[in-house]
Amino acid sequence: MEQKIKDLKQNIVSYIANHKVSMKPRWHFVLLALLRAITAFAVFISVIYLISFTILIMREHELFKIFEVSPRSVHGFMLGVPWVLVLLSLALLIVLEVLTRKFEFVYKRPMVYSLFALIALVLGAGLVVHRIDREFRFARFGERPDMPILGPVHKYYRGEFEDRPYVRGMHKRPLPSEFKKEMKYLPE
Repeated sequence: MEQKIKDLKQNIVSYIANHKVSMKPRWHFVLLALLRAITAFAVFISVIYLISFTILIMREHELFKIFEVSPRSVHGFMLGVPWVLVLLSLALLIVLEVLTRKFEFVYKRPMVYSLFALIALVLGAGLVVHRIDREFRFARFGERPDMPILGPVHKYYRGEFEDRPYVRGMHKRPLPSEFKKEMKYLPE
């Protein structure tokens, strides 16, 4: 056993002497950690923004009010939800998980635990943003026409909602008590 350790030490010393291995300065690792932290924070804010924007869209088009237990309302709800934004939020959450894997509080922990912790953190931060920002000013950040990507996204999801097929009129349908008046074959 001692011979193996001695051979390993000699191999390492020979690699260093032949310049096959070089040491990196401490600032290199500090800079990488700082860049990873900044990127993780930017992705975290992006996920919160997308969740807030999705809730704004669903609230503006009254998708929460039509959700009752009937196939028609569930179908309208499923068609009205901006699934692209929901899937993008989930993808960014996975990117956030990958970025935080190198940090000490996540390192060598099961991925399920850290993913659930990130989901709880994002939902908690989203709830705090929602409680503080009742008028959705954070979600309306991209409304300005000079925004390169967010401007068209806002225009599509907020301005042209009525033009989307199968969703038109789903949020303005009559209440269940008014169904009887519409259906002529039911006795009054």
